[in-house]
Amino acid sequence: MPELWSTSTDKYVEFYENVGAVVMRLHRSIRGNFCKPCVDRWFWDMTGKTFLLGWWGIISFIITPFILINNIVRYITSVGMSRPSIQLSRGPSPFWVFTTIAGTAIALLFVGSIALSFVSPISQEECAIQIRGYNTFILLTGPGAKSFCDGAVADDPDTFTRSYQPPSAPVVCSQDLDGLRATVVDTSSSRAGGNLACQSLYESVR
Repeated sequence: MPELWSTSTDKYVEFYENVGAVVMRLHRSIRGNFCKPCVDRWFWDMTGKTFLLGWWGIISFIITPFILINNIVRYITSVGMSRPSIQLSRGPSPFWVFTTIAGTAIALLFVGSIALSFVSPISQEECAIQIRGYNTFILLTGPGAKSFCDGAVADDPDTFTRSYQPPSAPVVCSQDLDGLRATVVDTSSSRAGGNLACQSLYESVR
């Protein structure tokens, strides 16, 4: 097994490059014992080109992530290599260095967003009730919101009714209520119902 942090002047590496062309793909590889400047050159150039051009095609789209992972892992194992006193190999193209760094950042953000999507957030329930006779809606968010709405309608059906497609504006006021966030929305010009609802909310938390 090769050492993770090699300090030798040369190291065996295998780098791959893939360019997708929709209905076909172009690929090449380079392998052998290379000095640190050569490792740098081939890694950045081949990886950068793959990051930018390796996705265009069904097969290329599937293969490209594995090529990138191979290149990155092999390059990491060469980080501790000693550099020769005289460098004969040309350096990597700044453009491919940029595409490699940018591509890595985008890939990490993409993987991170997928990982976060599988993390179950704290349930943020939402529901709304309407005050009968008014264009006034009370939107509630937070754990237990739906039960609160159901209870309000059941206890006082002459005053409240459930609203399943309430407007989100204009907002008259917002208030924390029993661990929930209550937002009063009133679409009438007078805001009479909204003002009454806000006054009732303020009094309930005193």
